[in-house]
Amino acid sequence: MAPSGCASTPSRAAHPNRWDQPFDSLIQEAGVEGQSVSVYGNEEELTRNVTEYLADVLSQIGLKPQLRIVNGDVYFQTIGNQNTKAAAGFANWFQDYPHPYNFMFLIDGKSIQNTNNQNFGNVDDEEINAMLAEANKKDISEAAAAGLYEAEAYGRKFPRIQILTVQGLMEGRERPEYINVDADLSHKRAKREITSHRGVVEMELDE
Repeated sequence: MAPSGCASTPSRAAHPNRWDQPFDSLIQEAGVEGQSVSVYGNEEELTRNVTEYLADVLSQIGLKPQLRIVNGDVYFQTIGNQNTKAAAGFANWFQDYPHPYNFMFLIDGKSIQNTNNQNFGNVDDEEINAMLAEANKKDISEAAAAGLYEAEAYGRKFPRIQILTVQGLMEGRERPEYINVDADLSHKRAKREITSHRGVVEMELDE
């Protein structure tokens, strides 16, 4: 049901008969006519409208949608829990950082987890996983080529560019390396001299 031209949409040339075949007949061919389908959304007006429309379309093609409207405060935790078994529904995503993987990890098989799962479709496709793994290797090589930053006060070096994964951080296999700013190393402490002179506090700084 995705629009023609989307990268994930099969071309008409590759599947000519499928494009001309009504969706309800495809449902019958698959042997799932009348099957119950849980459709999740939250109470936000736009989201609810989209979810109700999706449920209506699924009904028209021969399925039996079960509409589930969840409080928005716990919506993503709910559909991200494998025990919920959400079959369809609404989800959106806002870019956190300027890199394609910020979107692509949503269909990376390695990102699937039992709770707080963001791969809502549990997509675990060997071809997609291989493409993402190859792309990540290139990023790691580029990060390594950026070299190291030497922090003289710490007597050590830090990678200029670091690539970490959500999964690696959650599993404790990865952690960022950064300079933990210490006042003793980066700044001189102020020498305080407090005197009682009409309620005025006088401070004298080290030179």
